[in-house]
Amino acid sequence: MTGLFLPALLLALLVSGCAITPVPMSAAKQVPTDRLLAFQVATDDKTAIVTVIRDEGFIGSGCYYAVHINGVIAARLDVAEHARFYLEPGEILLRAGRDPQGEGLCGLGLNDWTQRETFLKPGEQKAFRLSIDANGKLDIMRSDF
Repeated sequence: MTGLFLPALLLALLVSGCAITPVPMSAAKQVPTDRLLAFQVATDDKTAIVTVIRDEGFIGSGCYYAVHINGVIAARLDVAEHARFYLEPGEILLRAGRDPQGEGLCGLGLNDWTQRETFLKPGEQKAFRLSIDANGKLDIMRSDF
C-alpha cells in the first residue's frame, strides 16, 4: 500500500502544478499599452465596457493569447493580465486564440480559437475570463468582477 503513496503524491503535485487558476480583478496586471491594440477610447457615457482577464497557470504560459472583438484584434494577453475595452452598445463577438504574432511553438494552433457572443446595453460592464484546460483547450467565458 505504501508503495503506491509516493507515485500518487507525485502525480497530484504534477497535476496541481499545471492547474489553471482564475485571477481576481484586483490581482490581475493591466496589459501593457503596446499590447492594447483597439477599443481603448470611451466615446460617451453610453459606452459599454468589457474586461477580459486571463487565468494564470503553467499551461500556455509561454505564449500570448489574442482577443478579437467583432473581427478586430484588440489585445494580446499574457497570464494573469486584464484588458478593458470600450465598446458601442449592441451585439458583439469575442474571439480568443493564439497570438497571430506568435513565433515558434507559440505560432502553432493559430486556427484553434473559441468565441462567444454577448449583447451590451448602454453603460453596461461585463467581464470574461480566458481559461486554458489541462488539454490546452482555450475557452472564453463570463465572469464576475
